[in-house]
Amino acid sequence: MTIHLRPFNPNSDIPRLAELINAAAPQPLPQETVRTLVTTPIPGRIHLRTIAVDSAGRIVGSGEVGRDPWMLPGRFWIDIVVAPDVRGRGVGAMLGDDLVAFAWELGATTLVAPLRPHIPAGRRFLEHRGFVARGAFATLDLAAYLQEREAHDPALAVELGITLLPSQAELDALAAQHGLFELTLSPRELAHLAAVAARCCAGGSDCWCGCAAS
Repeated sequence: MTIHLRPFNPNSDIPRLAELINAAAPQPLPQETVRTLVTTPIPGRIHLRTIAVDSAGRIVGSGEVGRDPWMLPGRFWIDIVVAPDVRGRGVGAMLGDDLVAFAWELGATTLVAPLRPHIPAGRRFLEHRGFVARGAFATLDLAAYLQEREAHDPALAVELGITLLPSQAELDALAAQHGLFELTLSPRELAHLAAVAARCCAGGSDCWCGCAAS
């Protein structure tokens, strides 16, 4: 099964999205209620909804991630629904990776996902990805999760466009190596520079900063 992701289109996706939501909900919602819920803007909300589509053009999954102004710093909520006939085939993981990358780049440190007691497979999916279930929700330490994923798959960060923050010692060594004593960069900016420099310095004599050529 070939799956690709695309942005949510409120003009065409509402009917199928309502079907997916109702397949995961304990009580069905009218389509117009779903339309109101997903299209009514909330002031100050950061939000992304992504749609998973199969090779026939059928929507087989939807995921959303975001944060509201009242939430604690670094906390984002996340929710993924997948059509029952394609669960366990990687659709949820594909949506999750896309949403995690979005949240991480916007400063997320913790993800909070709802638990649906009537869908045990949903809880297993979350726990498999490192979420810890507590009551009606499951939480994920995002930095620890990404560090573990990168340790098992070094290409993951590059593939998802994720820049993990190095330690303070690594930042200090990077600044000294590249002569950045006069620059004031945030840890996230230095982390990005570290990723660029790693590719640059691997080029030996072609290194732009001269550290590998000296």
